[in-house]
Amino acid sequence: MFNFLKLPTKFSRIGEFGLVVFIVALGVSLVDTIWSIYIYQYTQSDVVVGLISALFTTISLLSFILLIPFMERNDKSLLYQWTLLLSAVCYLLFLITQSLWIIIILGIILSILTVIRINSFGIIVCDNSKPHELGKNEGVIYTMMNVGWLMGPLISASLAERYGFSLVFLLSAFFFFLALGSYKFLNIGAKKRIAVSSSV
Repeated sequence: MFNFLKLPTKFSRIGEFGLVVFIVALGVSLVDTIWSIYIYQYTQSDVVVGLISALFTTISLLSFILLIPFMERNDKSLLYQWTLLLSAVCYLLFLITQSLWIIIILGIILSILTVIRINSFGIIVCDNSKPHELGKNEGVIYTMMNVGWLMGPLISASLAERYGFSLVFLLSAFFFFLALGSYKFLNIGAKKRIAVSSSV
C-alpha cells in the first residue's frame, strides 16, 4: 500500500561513482577558483602568473601522450585512488610552504595526477556501464561533476575572502580524502586489463 514511499535500497554503481565525482569536483573547483590570485601574491606579476599557468597546461598535454603506456600497464581503479590520495597530500603541502619553486613543483605534480585521474575516471565509467547505457551514464556523471563545479567557486570565493587561502586548501584536501574514503567504501572498481605486447 505504501510502496511508493519506499526509497531505493541501493544506488546504481554509476550513481555511487557520481557521488565520488561530485566530491572530487568540489575539491578541485575550490582551488581552481583562487589559483591565479594565490600565485599572484608570490609573483606580483600577471605575466608570470600566465607563464606558470601555461607551464602547467603544457605538462598536462604532454602527460596525456607520454603516460599512455603507463596507463595501459596499471590497474585503473588503483591509479584513481592513488591520484585522490596524492592530490590531497599536495593540497596539504600548500598550507606549509612559502616557496614559489615548491609551489610550482606541487603544481606540476598535480597536473600529472589530474591527467591520470581523468584517464582512469573515463575507463571506470565505461567498465561500470552496459553498452546501451553508456551515454546515459556519462550524462549522469558529468551532471554531478558540473554541479560540483557550480558549487565549488561559490564556496571558495566566500571562504578565501573571509579566512584566506589556507582554509580553501585544507577543505579541498578534506574533499579528496572524503572522495577516496567513499570510493573504497563503495567498492567501485574497473576491469583488470592485460596489456598485450607485440614483437613486430
